[in-house]
Amino acid sequence: IRVHYQPIVDLSTGRVDGIEALARWNHPTLGSVRPDVFIAAAERIGLIRQLGIQILERAHLGGRMLADAAGEPISLGVNLSALQVTDSELHDRVTAKHREHEQVRLVLELTEGMLLGDDPSTLASLHSLRGSGVRLAIDDFGVGYSSVGYLHRLPVDILKLDKLFVSELHDPRSHALVQG
Repeated sequence: IRVHYQPIVDLSTGRVDGIEALARWNHPTLGSVRPDVFIAAAERIGLIRQLGIQILERAHLGGRMLADAAGEPISLGVNLSALQVTDSELHDRVTAKHREHEQVRLVLELTEGMLLGDDPSTLASLHSLRGSGVRLAIDDFGVGYSSVGYLHRLPVDILKLDKLFVSELHDPRSHALVQG
């Protein structure tokens, strides 16, 4: 598994505001394996915890090198699996990473599907993670049973709309929805 970095660009200024770490697997015989396939497999066989920690470590190291080279802080987005949110070891590592190198500002990205419902342990973990200084983002918002009204109960800082909304910006209805 390799970590690739995708820039996050402010469209109004053209400035790179941060990076998102993306896990990629190029299997010797299967070729490129989609993340939704290998992440789901890791969840099924019980390896998602180790994989998630490995990706966090690698991504953070790359983020530190980029922040040092740029001479300024960098925002680093890292995706989490639903099974990782309540993992106490992950929480400890995230907190340690945040303290260890403040030039890397972690943003943990969660899919909206994992946040639906009122699971007290998930909400407590999210509040604890956010309290440790990291920011939380909902990724691909609008894919499932989205509820804007539900957002006020979640400790999230960033809402990333699904590409379905932004790919149709030429449509006045889509544009008005995204603008809202």
